[in-house]
Amino acid sequence: MLGSSGVLQNRKNEFQLRLASMNGRAHEIAQGSCYMCFVYPALGDKSERFIQFSFEKDCFHLDIPCQTLSREEAARISASRPGFFYLSDGPQYTLHEEDTEGSDPFRTVYFYGDECTAADDMAHIFYSIWQLSISVPIYVTASSFNDEHHWESDHPLFWNAFEE
Repeated sequence: MLGSSGVLQNRKNEFQLRLASMNGRAHEIAQGSCYMCFVYPALGDKSERFIQFSFEKDCFHLDIPCQTLSREEAARISASRPGFFYLSDGPQYTLHEEDTEGSDPFRTVYFYGDECTAADDMAHIFYSIWQLSISVPIYVTASSFNDEHHWESDHPLFWNAFEE
């Protein structure tokens, strides 16, 4: 059985592998924009939380919709992680055909090859900011925006983390 620091590192490694796989999917298979969504299920007094990524031509974006992130949590992320912003503060990062009516997603932008930083940021948000249990599976869905390619659909990650 792994200690909690070993499990956390395994989570980060799995996040990084998943994110890196989308570079090839977006550029070689779909030849267009794709998304990947990581969902922590609603349990007990905890509501569902999710982080979504869009994969574009030259970069990928981490988005946290306003329905899953409070302003206080966003301030804590900004204080500990550089580069995060509300889309209303960086409208030049609005994606082609992105509908932000009534929402102001909290976002950061990464270049391909920086999946390790993105994975670390995601783990920080799930386990430090939201203080979610590291033993609960996270579910991933990935597809192309044009709906021609579907890879994962609510696929559980980490279901056997404590058996390693």
